[in-house]
Amino acid sequence: MTLQAARLERSERPNQSSSEVDKAAGGGSIRQDVLENISRSLFWMLAFSLLAILYLARDFLVPITGSFILALTFSPLVRALSRLGIPAALSAVLIVASLLMATLSLIYLLAFPVSDWFNRVPEIGAALKEKASILLAPLQVVMEAQREMDEVTTAVASDVQAVTIQGPGLFETAASNMFSMATTLAITLVLLTFLLGSGDLFYSKLVHRFESLEDKKQALGTARNVERVISRYLLTITTINVCLGVAIGLAMHAWGMPTPYVWGAMATLLNFMPYIGAVIGLGVVVAVSAVTFETLPVVVGVAATYFAFTTIEGQFVTPLTVGRKLELNAVSVFIAVGFWAWLWGFVGALIAVPILVIVKTVCENIDSTAHIANFLSNEQRKTHAA
Repeated sequence: MTLQAARLERSERPNQSSSEVDKAAGGGSIRQDVLENISRSLFWMLAFSLLAILYLARDFLVPITGSFILALTFSPLVRALSRLGIPAALSAVLIVASLLMATLSLIYLLAFPVSDWFNRVPEIGAALKEKASILLAPLQVVMEAQREMDEVTTAVASDVQAVTIQGPGLFETAASNMFSMATTLAITLVLLTFLLGSGDLFYSKLVHRFESLEDKKQALGTARNVERVISRYLLTITTINVCLGVAIGLAMHAWGMPTPYVWGAMATLLNFMPYIGAVIGLGVVVAVSAVTFETLPVVVGVAATYFAFTTIEGQFVTPLTVGRKLELNAVSVFIAVGFWAWLWGFVGALIAVPILVIVKTVCENIDSTAHIANFLSNEQRKTHAA
């Protein structure tokens, strides 16, 4: 009896050990699932925290981002001037002074006509409403019923004391916006002066951050490539947009539009926002021409001219000038412009594409992120795993 019990105990030991292994494996998979859930939660917490920081600190981050983009744009010029014997600090002062003079000249040229058009917005709205009354004629019955319902509601609620909170007036809002814009411009230009005047200081610090010689070469090559690409892109796009503005300004003058240089400057500025800027500019031109001219063919001609110039620029001039390598996916551009406009407003929409170009260029120089650059690009390229 004792021998049989011993044999039975030995036969049960493998089963017991296998069950213990299964329990340990099950416990390991559970721990793996818990760790994956924690990592996903931490990732989304970090993403939302980053969005909150970008939004809440926009007054601080906007001038810093703008100054770094401008520094990447003008660094090759500073380096070229230094080879001619001009110190980097002097080149930085000259570049920033030129930018300041150009900005102040543009503000002086456009301030009075733009403010006059803003003051005429109610007049333009009334004129558009009057001219659109023919199209709204079938809706008059519905609008009259809605007006009668509002009168009844107002009569019933006449005994209820209304509490209104008066916000800041137009003058206070305009003054606040002007002060904010002036502060942002001042911070951007001052920081840009220091960045350009420092020369290759930041590149040296970037290289010393890495230990191996190969990593140092890759980091320096990536930084130089980003600088070269963003400089070429922004200078080319700026030249194209200025030429587009001049062409549209001359065309608006030929049609007899008032203050044609305003619409040319508007086209130049809005064209830094691909797709969205052209739509906004077309809407403004249509509204102004509709209240300026009496005949419909002239209004259609003005709108068609603006649309034709922006279409030729977007579909032919820019792709041929910039090159296929720097072209971006239309979907990614649209999402980037909308995202940065949501975060940082109009300035965010202006710098959305340069930020996207920087991200694409950096990803192209790193093997592990080459697929991101391929997604952002407008051409299909095969990526090879390292």
